[in-house]
Amino acid sequence: MRNDTEATVAAGLLIAQVQISFRSRAAHLALLLVAIGASVVLGSLLATESGLPMRTTAALGGLLLINLAWGAYAVWVLAAHRTLLLNHRVVAGRIAAAAAAAFTVGAACVAATLQSQASYAATVSGVFLLLVAIVLLVRAKRNFRALELRRSELEARLGHAVR
Repeated sequence: MRNDTEATVAAGLLIAQVQISFRSRAAHLALLLVAIGASVVLGSLLATESGLPMRTTAALGGLLLINLAWGAYAVWVLAAHRTLLLNHRVVAGRIAAAAAAAFTVGAACVAATLQSQASYAATVSGVFLLLVAIVLLVRAKRNFRALELRRSELEARLGHAVR
């Protein structure tokens, strides 16, 4: 019995110490490069174009904040060097939900003032994106909680195996 417990705990600890995969690292590096590139373009537009309407300036500022958030997220994941036990998916889900909510609110404000078909379509697409982001966030939180529960079980077994 003790050998089975020790083997289970050792397998669990090995999983927790595994480095993030090359594919994940490459995807997060690509995300970082795109976020930095978009942030530079948006920041340059905001810095050099002083005659933009307030609505355009607000939209560009919002996009800049979203890109900076994704860039910070990518740096965080790449700096971890180890699997984050699904916590990174929760953080990504929060960023996606916040960005989709901001887009939806902005589109709804434009739709309320302009009352155009395009602004209504943007609002509907924003609601769809927000629903998808919420579903992914709820799924990520559920998976993270399940993994935390499993980790607690392994730690409890480890405590019993040591005694």
